[in-house]
Amino acid sequence: MQRRGCPARSGDWEEAIARIEEGEPFFLEILTEGEVLIDRGGAFRQLRQRSAIAARKRGLERTPYGWRWREQR
Repeated sequence: MQRRGCPARSGDWEEAIARIEEGEPFFLEILTEGEVLIDRGGAFRQLRQRSAIAARKRGLERTPYGWRWREQR
């Protein structure tokens, strides 16, 4: 992905995607609470979908204080 005045580095995107799929709470917070201003190619929407899948897969849930792992029964 190339942005005007800001060359994208594939390693940055690969690392971000890896953190999202690992269920990293910081990235989940960004994607859950973030406001999208422009998403012409749908990249943010795709990352948001991936984060929702990762959260379900890892048993994470949003609380008023952050993220936590659901209790396993």
